[in-house]
Amino acid sequence: MQKNTTLMVAIFLATLFFTSCQDNNFNNLTPGPDCATQKEWTNYQGKRVLLNEYAFKGDEFAKLTHYDFDGKKTESLPEYDSKGRLLKIFEKVTGENNTPVAQYETTFTYYNDGKLYQTDNYKVEDGNHNLIQTRLYYYDNEKVSKIVSSFGVHWRYEYNENDNVTKTYFQPAGGNEYLEEEYTSYDDKLLTNTLKNLQISQNVSRSSAGLNFSKNNATAYKVYNPDGSVKTTYTVSRNYNASGKQTKVVTTASTNSTPVTTVVETEYPTCR
Repeated sequence: MQKNTTLMVAIFLATLFFTSCQDNNFNNLTPGPDCATQKEWTNYQGKRVLLNEYAFKGDEFAKLTHYDFDGKKTESLPEYDSKGRLLKIFEKVTGENNTPVAQYETTFTYYNDGKLYQTDNYKVEDGNHNLIQTRLYYYDNEKVSKIVSSFGVHWRYEYNENDNVTKTYFQPAGGNEYLEEEYTSYDDKLLTNTLKNLQISQNVSRSSAGLNFSKNNATAYKVYNPDGSVKTTYTVSRNYNASGKQTKVVTTASTNSTPVTTVVETEYPTCR
């Protein structure tokens, strides 16, 4: 799928920045008890490995740690306004032995009615030279209709009568729009998102809208090539707990008739 590459090098400058400005923010976080942390696990090379770890302060997430399979780690710190909306997310990427790799900053602005208007994302080492601005547009029913990037690409979304995304169209810079994704099946569970603001930041400028902008949870969809041929077919099986939150998601992606299955299991806080 087409994605913005930043939404997520001058190592010497990066190290200075961490030391002088941002590391204190990470280091000053007081970790809560393990039972207050939300964790997501997945399967990799036959082993169950930690994928994401969420720390909370009250009902807001205070820190996200994402673990890549190659040993990299991304730590994300949010800032909120008085209304509880995201103002900024700072991301610090490190490699093995905590070696600095890169850092990114994303800021958020809103329409007068409170809907997300625009995100500005840039790599800290580059300053604003590689600023990526992403703007959201809405239908009258407040569903996201279109997302436009300053790189000249855009995504457009169609919904059914149940407020679920049916089709995602992608237009590359200087190219023609084409059908990129088609969502063919949803379950009857509400799309519950305990980390809604975080999901917005991660998916605002990319595809897979049916997994994030719909009312229900997608169970089947297709991704197409620009020529209209099917690139990958996805089927998704979901387990829920008594509260309606997803506890296990099994996704099978078939490309050229070769299936690959990914499992993500979620452990929710028990003492927060």
